[in-house]
Amino acid sequence: MAELKKVACEAIDGVASELNNISQELWKNPELNYKEHHAHTILTDFLDNQGFHVERKYKLDTAFRATFGDDSAGPHVAVLCEYDALPDIGHACGHNLIAELGVAAGVGIKAAMETSGKPIGKKHMTTILRYYSFLTGIITKGGVKANIIPEEAELQYSIRAPNKAELNVLLEKMSDCFESAAKATGCKVECKYSDVPYLNFIGNKELASTFETNAKELGLAFDEDGMCSEGIQASSDIGNVSYIVPSLHPVFHIGTDEVNHTRGYAEATGAAAAQPYTLRQGKAIAMTAVDVFINENLLQRIKIEFENEPQRKD
Repeated sequence: MAELKKVACEAIDGVASELNNISQELWKNPELNYKEHHAHTILTDFLDNQGFHVERKYKLDTAFRATFGDDSAGPHVAVLCEYDALPDIGHACGHNLIAELGVAAGVGIKAAMETSGKPIGKKHMTTILRYYSFLTGIITKGGVKANIIPEEAELQYSIRAPNKAELNVLLEKMSDCFESAAKATGCKVECKYSDVPYLNFIGNKELASTFETNAKELGLAFDEDGMCSEGIQASSDIGNVSYIVPSLHPVFHIGTDEVNHTRGYAEATGAAAAQPYTLRQGKAIAMTAVDVFINENLLQRIKIEFENEPQRKD
């Protein structure tokens, strides 16, 4: 197994320059969600050249699926990439790096599986911060002039909670607040909620522990580097995924003290200093995938933990 992990890491090192070019292309050409046409081309062309079977515009115009191996055989491992940017401030969430390390992991896993003769699918990784229940909102329609009372006002709120049960409680309380405010002021209010809200992330401790072991072998210090392998509390559709399959979603440091979703962080995601951290994450993901493919006992423990997770049964 150690030899396969070495093969994976060497394969990633072999395309390090190309991976950096991908990250830079995305960073210099930030695109909003569902509009990542340039990123889609850059990523799919690279994966196609690396020998993956690439399905462009998969389900969505800017989504893709790149696979290698026999799709009927198991286990399957998936790496989910993000490559959209934020409005006005570009890649302030590091999705250019996430995309880079995602395809890096794919290259590493493919190389290891070619050496061992086993099949491959894909896996997941991203950069996030931790937080708890809170509300953030903006006024999207508040009138046309200060001395004219608007006939209609519109607000957009993001409502967050640690899990689905607490989110439902918070939604009910927020609805009560809006209804009470409308009644007190003689107004009418209409609340519309997302049909498919982001669910909380359910981490798999067996997967996280395996990832942490591999990351430490690469010299990553979880306390010093601000890393976390246990999971997240951010708004992301990986939460929804984690209710369906065992999932991994670590946090990692990119060599800056800037906070994400800021212009300072956007600058840091394009800096050369972020590259060593990003490549090591790709390697750690690839090494973890090797463990999942080769270690049948680990795979069974992952499955048992997932099946017994109480949150999935709520």
